[in-house]
Amino acid sequence: MGDAKESACLTLQEVSAAFVERYYLVLRDSPEDMQKFYKDSSMVSRLGPDDIMTTFTTIQDIKKHLSSFDCKQLHIISCASRLAANQGVFIVVTDSFTTKNEQIIKFKQSFILTPMEALHNFFLSPMIF
Repeated sequence: MGDAKESACLTLQEVSAAFVERYYLVLRDSPEDMQKFYKDSSMVSRLGPDDIMTTFTTIQDIKKHLSSFDCKQLHIISCASRLAANQGVFIVVTDSFTTKNEQIIKFKQSFILTPMEALHNFFLSPMIF
């Protein structure tokens, strides 16, 4: 039987699953609160409908971009994770969402969770979707 510290440690899959569940729940239900996942060093890149990559590098731009997310329903198809540099977690999610106009959009999204020592938590480093 392990000690309290050992039992409090989460597996890579548990951390990834908890993050993905929370991230998409907030994105669907409260997109205006998405900035809570990011820090000043975070970055979001997205391929637009014109096949041009757009990058958002400030918390304000990330919040504005994600607040406009038009999602009625999300369906996570798969989630894979691996350890990244500096005890981070690299996550790739394949999912789809249904817009409020009933359009189904499939996409893949990658995340790098970077540990925050003082808070025993993670924040999002650069990501692409």
